[in-house]
Amino acid sequence: MNTNPKILVLTMYSGENEFEACKEALASQSYTNHELVTIENKPNREAHHTLYRTIMEHADEFDLFVKLDADMVFKNDGALERIVDLFASEPALDQAVFAVHDFIPDKLSWGMHTFSNRVKWDLDEEALFVDPNPHYPGKKMDIWNDIEPLVDHAPDPLPYHAFHFGLHRGLKAFQWGRISAHPQAIGMWGALEATWNHFKRTRETKPGLAMMGAEIARKKGIDASGAEKNSKGAHALFESVEEMNPHDMYEQLAPFWENRFKRRVYWYALVYARILPSALLRRIKRMMGLKPKL
Repeated sequence: MNTNPKILVLTMYSGENEFEACKEALASQSYTNHELVTIENKPNREAHHTLYRTIMEHADEFDLFVKLDADMVFKNDGALERIVDLFASEPALDQAVFAVHDFIPDKLSWGMHTFSNRVKWDLDEEALFVDPNPHYPGKKMDIWNDIEPLVDHAPDPLPYHAFHFGLHRGLKAFQWGRISAHPQAIGMWGALEATWNHFKRTRETKPGLAMMGAEIARKKGIDASGAEKNSKGAHALFESVEEMNPHDMYEQLAPFWENRFKRRVYWYALVYARILPSALLRRIKRMMGLKPKL
């Protein structure tokens, strides 16, 4: 990689309240050799496919790529410089995933994805889990810095986007209608448990709305099309709870979420048993030297 790598920052935007702050934080970076591409108001799978195709199509023009969602805000002006330094110090590095401070569950979560120009994706028809791992000749690093993460995620969401946070993660955590469950369900379940604990501790409206979205996903068994951020269906679901106060939210949520043992037995029985066969198959494929399809 050259000494002044050119970075393409790619942002997917669907009305997120933090978008202006996202752009301002990017513009204030001390490392200035970067450009921004915004993918606006596309369905989830189409937006991700557009983003990944853009990376592959511009591999000869840029050295590094940063997937910075519209509700992600750099915490300081040295974030891009740190990314450049990491890739410069690791010549074989092709993907680095940085943990972010996720405000709705109030925890570190994965993450902000960064790539070299050697990565490639096999894009398929998967509608819910639209972040497949790329192929690359080198290595991947996960950067978990609980002292000073590079990014705040959703620090000031609109009420609808807080609700959608829970709805979308609820669909991923419960995965109704799937014979085998995607392993990402484990992380999504963890995010919901953290969001519940945040709401229970603070009784704030936005984590409460997120939990109402998750509870709707649990009870109604809707599919990925029902969670499209700009869909009429998702907005109608939000309208059914947007006037609720935190006390009423808690009263509706507590029968399932309050009892940690009960909710975990439910989730393990519903989802985890469906993860094990697919996880075992993926492990066998890796042992045989085959590329597991994500």
